[in-house]
Amino acid sequence: MGHSGDASLNLPNVYNKFKACANGDNVLLPEYCEAYTEVSKLLVYFGNLFYFVTSDVNHKISELRDLYAADKINYKSVEQMAVYEEKQNEHLPVKKRKCVGSRTLLRLHRALLFVIDLMQEVCRGKLRTPPDEQLKVIARSVYDKTLSQYHPWPIRKAVGVAVYALPTQEHLVHHIVQSQPPGSGLLTNEQCAEFLTSHALPVMRKFCFTTVHNEVRYIDVTNLLSSSLTLFIRLQHYILLCLQSLLDFACLIWLHDYGNLLRLVH
Repeated sequence: MGHSGDASLNLPNVYNKFKACANGDNVLLPEYCEAYTEVSKLLVYFGNLFYFVTSDVNHKISELRDLYAADKINYKSVEQMAVYEEKQNEHLPVKKRKCVGSRTLLRLHRALLFVIDLMQEVCRGKLRTPPDEQLKVIARSVYDKTLSQYHPWPIRKAVGVAVYALPTQEHLVHHIVQSQPPGSGLLTNEQCAEFLTSHALPVMRKFCFTTVHNEVRYIDVTNLLSSSLTLFIRLQHYILLCLQSLLDFACLIWLHDYGNLLRLVH
């Protein structure tokens, strides 16, 4: 079991695509999907152990793309989407309101903050823990501060197990350096870390907070609540994804199939 797609995180692409999202004070939705797809490659690198997170992100990006494809006027930008969905719901009871695009965007931002904070901590590299434990400690700490508060109990427990099978921080950094395109000038760990901390991560973080706090300001928090049935279906989906990853992991250990175990991890 290996990667399901390209896991090469191209740092100049990340920076350029997030800059391309901006249109004055607005954010273009199709360009946002392109930028996020580039960032999601980091999750692909972690393999099946983070499948339940990666799958959720990919599904939500597809949802936004489908909304834009169906209505290129009202879903051209984040602000237009928010205004349109607010008008669609202003006369409906709370329980019947639907803000599909805005809710999806908000949930994608939660995962984006996880990636931003994770890479920020990796670039700092100041942990006193053993080298082979550093990424595990960072990933668990960042997850607890970001995504965990939005995930049901089965997902939180699954992540707690999954982090122990993550690659080393050295392996992750090496992978990122090797993924940079020729001519980018990003040839060393230090150069990649400098580019991330000085260019890519600040643009991503600014974009994320600007969108959440300014451009989705029209959406009432109550509009983001799903119905009980929707929550139940989502919980079932999460549980199945967790069980799939954990059972794969447990079976490979039981069979002493360490070759496939490494492919599952990486």
